[in-house]
Amino acid sequence: MGLYLSRDVVERRYEERHKRQLNAGKAREIIAHFEQGQQYFTSAQDAGALAGPLEQYYGILAFARGLVLFLTPEIRETGLKKAHGLHAELSGDERLEKH
Repeated sequence: MGLYLSRDVVERRYEERHKRQLNAGKAREIIAHFEQGQQYFTSAQDAGALAGPLEQYYGILAFARGLVLFLTPEIRETGLKKAHGLHAELSGDERLEKH
């Protein structure tokens, strides 16, 4: 992941993959997510058993958001869903206490 913290590397790989130039704003968005993910992973190493997995989850989430931006030329950060990725629904009159 460390390679993708370099703007030169991100731009070169993006242009190789998509046959188009990466603008500076989108490059910053991609790199920011990879940097954030790396910081969460580093923090998880020092966190205890209760907080470590949560830090890892956020690291993976940040990395995945950066990857989506890298792989999808037409999406910018503002187009990413503003959510944690977890969602639960109960159908009808179901209550959580029943499960």
